[in-house]
Amino acid sequence: ARLRCWQFIEGFPGSSAVVDKKIRTLREAVKLVCGSAGLKSVMIVVLDLGNHLNRDTPLGNARGVLVEDLPKLAEVKSVDGRQTLLDTLVSHVATHLPHLLPFYVDLQPVHHAADDKNCTLVELDRAVAELRRGFETVSSVLAKLTQGAPSGSPEDKFCSELRSFLRVEKARFDSLAEAVGRARSEVKAMARMFAAGGSGSEGFDERTFFVRLDTFCKLFREKYTLLKERQEELERWKDQQQQRQLAAAEKKEKAQR
Repeated sequence: ARLRCWQFIEGFPGSSAVVDKKIRTLREAVKLVCGSAGLKSVMIVVLDLGNHLNRDTPLGNARGVLVEDLPKLAEVKSVDGRQTLLDTLVSHVATHLPHLLPFYVDLQPVHHAADDKNCTLVELDRAVAELRRGFETVSSVLAKLTQGAPSGSPEDKFCSELRSFLRVEKARFDSLAEAVGRARSEVKAMARMFAAGGSGSEGFDERTFFVRLDTFCKLFREKYTLLKERQEELERWKDQQQQRQLAAAEKKEKAQR
C-alpha cells in the first residue's frame, strides 16, 4: 500500500499536467469552432450549392449540412469529371466571399484535438477517475496508519507526507475535475449548434467531428493554394502576352518610320 501511495504521489504532477493539457486542447478547439463565423458562413454556402445542384429532386430542400460530411465535397464530381464540388466551393468563396478565406487558418489549432485520440470526454473521464482512485487510496492508507494513534503523539514521517500531499494537491485535482465538467457542457453546446436540425448531443462524437473538420480545412487549403497558383500563372501569361503585343506594336511602329 505504501509503495502504491508513493508511486501515485510521485506521478501525480506529470499525470495531472497531461490531463490539464488535454482539457485545454479540447476546450480551445470547441471555443474556436463555436466562435468561427467564417465556418458557419461557408457551411451556408455549401448548403446553398447543394440545394442548387439538387433542385427538382427530393434532396434539393435540405435545411442543414453536417460538418462530418464536408470532406465528401472532394468526392462529388461534375458531369465531365474535371471538377469537384469542393473546387466549386473554393472558387465561389475566393471570387465572391474572399473575407471568409481565413476561416481555415483560424481553425488550424483544431488539428491538435483531432490528432490526439485521448483528447475526448470519455478519455478525460477515465483519466480523472484514475486520479480519484489514487487520492482515495492515499486517504485510506493515511486513515489506517493514524487510526488509534494517541492524540498529540509525534506523527510518522510517511503519514506527514501523505497529509501534506492531500492538503496541497487535492485542490489541483478538484480543479481538473471541474474543468472536465465545463468541457462537457461546452462540447454539448457545440453538438447542439452543429448537429443535424439542432438534434442535440446524443450520440455526438467530438473526436470524429474534429477529425472531419480538420480534414475539410486541409482539403480547402490545398484547393485554394492550387487555385491561387493557377491564377498567378494566368496573370503571368497575360503579362507575357501584353509584353509581346507591346513589343510587336513598337516593332511595327519602327518599321513604318
